[in-house]
Amino acid sequence: MRLHRADIAPWDVQSVRGALVTSPLRTAIDIARHAPVDDAVAVIDGFLRARKFTPTALLGAAARAKGPGRLRIQVVAALIDPFSGSVLESLTRTLLWREGLPKPVTQLRIRDKSTQWIGRVDFAWPDRRVVLECDGYAYHSSQQQYQRDRRRWSSLSAAGWRPGIVTWFDVTRNPNYVVRLVSDLLELGALENTNGKRVAS
Repeated sequence: MRLHRADIAPWDVQSVRGALVTSPLRTAIDIARHAPVDDAVAVIDGFLRARKFTPTALLGAAARAKGPGRLRIQVVAALIDPFSGSVLESLTRTLLWREGLPKPVTQLRIRDKSTQWIGRVDFAWPDRRVVLECDGYAYHSSQQQYQRDRRRWSSLSAAGWRPGIVTWFDVTRNPNYVVRLVSDLLELGALENTNGKRVAS
């Protein structure tokens, strides 16, 4: 347990069931100031999913921040994604950023005209025809869901996309594997485009 002290404006405090606590936005700024970047992004993405505040409000508060940790706050604010669907996605996105990999499009909806398949993927690099999915145990609670996901990836491959899948274990215990996987997929996608074997759409 670590104690941090700071001056708090009246509008940064609210009452919850009779207890005075910092507002969600002030809490997010404090987390961004003191927590590791990966953790801060994951927590604040969760605030955004819960609609505790808007991305614009966070960016504004980050721009007004002063004192120690100001640059860290601004880095975190630049990395947040209101479309992030889970903690695993947040950690994966931050890992890719930290390793200098190209920024993906998040939650891209893909439609394949030949098969009429429509789906949404966690991360995509459309110019390379590469997609990456963060696969968590919680989303495979039934055989039907598992089967749908497997067919989904087969449909992506048939439509000319190069899919990759990472798990919680991969991202948190073996990040080098994730970096190599994404790097290899992007390199292959770029090579195919250069050789004229396919054209991104």
